[in-house]
Amino acid sequence: MSETLRAYKFYSADRALQNLAQTRLKISTLDDLNDPFEFRNFNFPSEVSREIWEKTRAHLFSDNGIICFCRDWSNPVIWSHYADNHRGLALGFDIPKSHVLPVEYRKVRKRLPELSKLPSSKLMPLVQGALTTKFKHWEYENEVRMFSNADEKCMNTGLFFKSFDKGLVLREIIIGPLSGVTSQEIAEHIDLTLVKIVTSRLAFTKYSVVRQ
Repeated sequence: MSETLRAYKFYSADRALQNLAQTRLKISTLDDLNDPFEFRNFNFPSEVSREIWEKTRAHLFSDNGIICFCRDWSNPVIWSHYADNHRGLALGFDIPKSHVLPVEYRKVRKRLPELSKLPSSKLMPLVQGALTTKFKHWEYENEVRMFSNADEKCMNTGLFFKSFDKGLVLREIIIGPLSGVTSQEIAEHIDLTLVKIVTSRLAFTKYSVVRQ
């Protein structure tokens, strides 16, 4: 059995309960993400290289996307930014380590090699590095990423989703410190023999979110 990683996805209460009811997560396109430097982590040597890279970016994500997870749920800034100011939920999943990549945080953008001279064997490592590199100030997210084709597409909205499966196993739900969601509401959507519900609070002696 492959080794797994416990990783967390943060949502507002309504969105979290909707995801639980539908047993799926939304797959983000690059344009959905809140960092316009996504896949633009390079110092481009020329205008030609920049144009080629932008075309590569658009092609690669025409039918692929990203699901971003955090390695833990204790950082209060995460709750503020992604879980409706601590009123939401964090969903904890067991994911095979081979299915996710850790994000590297850097102060300085790497110089992009001249793509016209780059051997084809070097292109995929370059792309993978670009997909997992962010500015150092995002480091608080402690992020890992899953890259995925869409399992489902909503015809009304055009949004893409990934269903819960053996590569995305729900194991834990953390109720935010200021959330009004009850365990009973969550239990309407999940099997409590398989998923643990955790009530959290603001820590008394440090800047952290902890178990109640």
